[in-house]
Amino acid sequence: MSCSDLNMSCEQFVQFIIDYLEESLDPKQRGIFERHICACKECDTFLESYRNSIDVVRLITDEDTPPPPEGLVKAVLSAIRDDSSFE
Repeated sequence: MSCSDLNMSCEQFVQFIIDYLEESLDPKQRGIFERHICACKECDTFLESYRNSIDVVRLITDEDTPPPPEGLVKAVLSAIRDDSSFE
């Protein structure tokens, strides 16, 4: 896999992160997503932080607790993306 092929912006990366983690991207989209991770250190770090956050939530919540609303997840991701200290 070539890390220099960036066909996805960081904004698009954030929009696809949930589908990537749920393994619902088609093979072409997954390849583009993974090339972006390979080439973009900031998004690679963000993905790892996002995974760690999911793990923490799983540890502290009951299995019967429904997942957070997708709108809340998107709002949090948007706030992180818009935070100038992330760039």
